[in-house]
Amino acid sequence: MQIDAYISEKQLSDHERKEYRELASRITAYVAQLGEAQTQHDVWDTSELTKAGIEFPFHLPFGRKLSDVSSSRGCQWIAPECILQLSDHALGLATKMDPALDMEVIIPQKYFGSRDFLNFAYHVKRAQYACHLAAELRAYNCVVRFATEEGDRYRPILIVTKDDATLRFHFSPPDGFAKPNRFRPSNNNLRSLFCLGAEGAIDSDPPTPYYNASILSDLVRRQLDSIFKKFLEDKPNFVKAIFMIRAWMQTRFFTKRRDGFSNTLITAWILHLYRKGFVSRWSGVVGIIEAFFTSIVSTNWKDARLALVENIDESTFKQFTDHFNFVFLDETGYLNLARALSVTAWDNIRDAAASSFNKLVNFNDFDPLFTIERPFELSFDLYIKVRIRKDIVLERLRRTQLKELISRCNDWSGIALDRITSLMKKAWTGRASLFDIDIQMGCFGDERNSDSDLQALLLANSGIPSFGLPEQWDLSSKPVDVESMDVHLTLGVRLMAGWESSITRGSPAKLPEADDFRQFWGEVSELRKFPDNAICEAVVWDEHANSPRVPFQICQHILSRHMNLTAECFEERSVFDDGILPCVTERYEVITNAFEKLSRKLRAVHDLPLLITSINPVSCFLRRTSPYPPPPSDCVVDASSSKVVDRIAFPLRSACPPYLPTVEVHLTMEHSGKWGEDLDAIAHLKTAFYSELCKILNEKFSMHAYPYEKHAIVLLDGVVFRLLISYSKEVHIMRKLAAPKGGQLRDTVETKLKERELILQPSLAAHLYSVSEQFPAFAPACRLALKWLSSQMLSQFIDSIMVETIMADVFLRPFTGYQPRTPFMGFAHFLRLLSSHNWLLRPLLVDFTNEWNADDIYTMQKDFAKMRPVLPPMVVCVPEDRTGCSWTRDEPQAVILKRIMKLASNALMLIRWNISFAKPINLRAVFTASEMRFDGWIYLRGKYLVRRKTLKRNPVSDVLPVYDYDPVGNYLSKVRAAFNSFAIFFHDKYNGARIGVVWKPDALKPKDSNISSCMYRYLNEESGMMQMDKESIREDLVLLGRGIVRKVVFSDE
Repeated sequence: MQIDAYISEKQLSDHERKEYRELASRITAYVAQLGEAQTQHDVWDTSELTKAGIEFPFHLPFGRKLSDVSSSRGCQWIAPECILQLSDHALGLATKMDPALDMEVIIPQKYFGSRDFLNFAYHVKRAQYACHLAAELRAYNCVVRFATEEGDRYRPILIVTKDDATLRFHFSPPDGFAKPNRFRPSNNNLRSLFCLGAEGAIDSDPPTPYYNASILSDLVRRQLDSIFKKFLEDKPNFVKAIFMIRAWMQTRFFTKRRDGFSNTLITAWILHLYRKGFVSRWSGVVGIIEAFFTSIVSTNWKDARLALVENIDESTFKQFTDHFNFVFLDETGYLNLARALSVTAWDNIRDAAASSFNKLVNFNDFDPLFTIERPFELSFDLYIKVRIRKDIVLERLRRTQLKELISRCNDWSGIALDRITSLMKKAWTGRASLFDIDIQMGCFGDERNSDSDLQALLLANSGIPSFGLPEQWDLSSKPVDVESMDVHLTLGVRLMAGWESSITRGSPAKLPEADDFRQFWGEVSELRKFPDNAICEAVVWDEHANSPRVPFQICQHILSRHMNLTAECFEERSVFDDGILPCVTERYEVITNAFEKLSRKLRAVHDLPLLITSINPVSCFLRRTSPYPPPPSDCVVDASSSKVVDRIAFPLRSACPPYLPTVEVHLTMEHSGKWGEDLDAIAHLKTAFYSELCKILNEKFSMHAYPYEKHAIVLLDGVVFRLLISYSKEVHIMRKLAAPKGGQLRDTVETKLKERELILQPSLAAHLYSVSEQFPAFAPACRLALKWLSSQMLSQFIDSIMVETIMADVFLRPFTGYQPRTPFMGFAHFLRLLSSHNWLLRPLLVDFTNEWNADDIYTMQKDFAKMRPVLPPMVVCVPEDRTGCSWTRDEPQAVILKRIMKLASNALMLIRWNISFAKPINLRAVFTASEMRFDGWIYLRGKYLVRRKTLKRNPVSDVLPVYDYDPVGNYLSKVRAAFNSFAIFFHDKYNGARIGVVWKPDALKPKDSNISSCMYRYLNEESGMMQMDKESIREDLVLLGRGIVRKVVFSDE
């Protein structure tokens, strides 16, 4: 049902297909009546094209000129032998995203000379014919553009648009142009004399398999199309399956890359599966797709003799395997349909097929399989930009691999790419499970100032540009000279466990493989003894370097050694500046060790009336997810900002100590019936427990513990812990007291808050703690996300535990199928989820324990749809809270959520741009507040910005410091409570020296004169309506922040 609905939505309607066919018929009739030109001109003569404003659409390789091309017959316009409509449209495979109708123009035999298959004569004359047809169609009021045939720049096609319909004109020679066996891969049809001139010609011309395939693919196109049409026209399930497989490929960009799967290859492979009996005429759509995935994963395309034609002999097949990575022959037995497929593309296609196979039967996995795009910039953990300098590489290839250059039509970048692939597969063994290479020719857009943060933010709104060769270009535009350009590669790497190891271990020293290891790694290889007493060749990377840089160092070393690249040719593109967040690993280690030490002490306490049964690490600091951990308590006590009395520090009015948050820990006591059901009595019992617990900790364990009415404070190893006793039955008692006499239990605001504090928060914190322990990149990714939200002055609108929960979904249910292994990509995936999730129509379901089955998910989604009008804008369901509202009921409001989504989308665009673009951009722009019009600013005094204060250099130990004291945070809370109906307040809590004010639209509207609307309003005598009194609000803003606020300025001033 999902498949049928998807196809009906994406497929062209019968009426639309009819319009395309009618346009094709009109153009075909117009072209057929065009008269034959009276004169011929030389093959190289483009003067008539110049007069018509048409540029010849390609450059010849090896720097050859058009005048170097010869033919026994000149160029002359002759009407096509015929124009055919290819079968995709008729079969229903055209989509609304790519609705063009493909047309086959068969050029007459008398247009060609007898040996035009040699030395690019066919390609030049084909292009001349296409240019002449383009001029004629333009005269017919069509919009005509050039494009390439399957990414082959030597075979231009025409994109013709008229009356909002688009046709694609392909060109091919007639059947009698040449016999297919002329284009065997072992044959030579591109002479070295033509390529290199008389001085550079070599004695024996090498095979030219790529050149041969370029002509042969034109020659056999209509034969293949006829076979496909005959196969599919009475098999609707196969058509649907191919439609869905194409969608699957397109979302992963496998059919949009030059070295990937073509639509022709997809259909041919399905036909192959049918002929081999893997699928039958009666197979269902899902069964055909499953067979496709299974065959992709299980078939060895390197060694299996794959072909549509039967009885290929071994010697013929070997001609193909000698020149191509993968071989799958067509019906003629001479064309390799998989000739463009690269090793990296194949590895990625196989990996995607393997991960997709088990998801076909799951209703909720339809969108991830077929509709959600997986762009290259978000599919890997690590990205490295490598610049391949044309002059250096080409010079080396001409010295050492001249025959291969001729064989591949001077495609030096393709040869370099194959070499890089083989080198990095070997170098990253044990560190990378998969990698891919994105190719960018030249350096388009280098004139942009890449360091301009403002421009970067503006560019983020324009989407990701295409940096490869243009898919289409105007008739009057000069073609891109690919051979004259440097190549910029982006290597995307999916990392494995242990990827950051600083040692690459080789073979034992006495084995022959040790010589290969030394030859591969060079001078950095050395003998090293390992803990198992084995003495092996090994490479030790910079022990002082940050371990996450090791894969980059490996890439830099290997490609520099084997391809003569210099250090400036390499850049890391998936890291943030060190200045964005401090390195907090050591501090968090201290906090974790202090917590474990405290836990051991608490478990050893046996003198309380009730034993402590569990110790719950509720604080985000124990999950290491806060951008800034609590500083050492010894470093925040200073005579200039605190007054010490009995070893306890108190803040002064004139200054404030640095901010020191406490680390919250919940304690659960063993069950007892003596707690009673009196809330006041329970509170007093807790206070007594705090007092007794602190007494034991101080006397028995020589700790610094301080009892308070509602909590206990423990100072241990420079960390301030806040201990809270959690008694979940309080929630039940509160519900009971709120219920009418003899009635059902009732929830109130107070009961929900108490439930969140005592039950939901510890349970959710435990889940998040588990995720933090399971995925090393989770905590640092959370730190980036919280820092980003704060930098956009929005952190107060989403509870930090909800940010962590959303991030947990990124790791527990990654949209690529693999958990991010770097904080950078974890953060990027967080931005993608935040910006792309349809919060209006779907809840975010975060299942930490995989306890939800399909029925549970269906029920939650059904309940969500039924209750949507009364639910908050953001709903995040977790096992403890299936309603998804406990932390999001009040914030974020719809307008704030919309802004968060927009900013997340912009930030993600910048990250993707940085990965794709030839030059890096300054990613500090991601953490720079976006331009927004504020109605006013509240300016704060610097001495009260306690989160920005520097620590004291002369620590004072054994003093309980001022903790949880944030004057600006307290002021902001009071302001929001007082002026919630008038304005929204924005603040960067980590680095903000001012608070932004935005008036609510409703507050600006005049109100009727009555008591309920007189607060902060004055009577306008002319209109008799109550107007908002900004001056009164300003005075109270200053009054509430007396000493903290420097000034308040509204924009109309």
